[in-house]
Amino acid sequence: MRRTLLCAAVLSLAALGGMAETANAGSTYDWTGGYVGLQGGYSWTHSQSTYDDSDLALYFPIAPIEADSFGGGFEGGLNYRVGPNFVIGVEGDVSFANLTDTIPDDAGSYPSDCCETITSTTDFGANLRVRVGVLVNPRTLIFAAAG
Repeated sequence: MRRTLLCAAVLSLAALGGMAETANAGSTYDWTGGYVGLQGGYSWTHSQSTYDDSDLALYFPIAPIEADSFGGGFEGGLNYRVGPNFVIGVEGDVSFANLTDTIPDDAGSYPSDCCETITSTTDFGANLRVRVGVLVNPRTLIFAAAG
């Protein structure tokens, strides 16, 4: 069964770590270092499945699986400033949610007409990506991430 998970409205709750400015008033902001934090948001999924057997798919369509949940997790990464205007880094996150839906499976009970069900659950997701950025000014980084 193919499931698609869409994550939206990620809210950063806290950030800790190495991108802090030093205590000296005249110092330059340093993007090199690590960071960790917490994140939270709302997730939802919608997927449509079919049977491999075309006769079953024709006579017993499967209802779409739809679930939603609040979730949260952890994030962290490392940045390295390259020259005066470029930053490269790697970052990752792990998110937890309770996306669960149960639908009737009419073909699973054929020919007995008993009611069987299909349950789909997504408990967590994880991402790992690299990023490259350009400093517009000492405190503003425009970046692209992939992974």
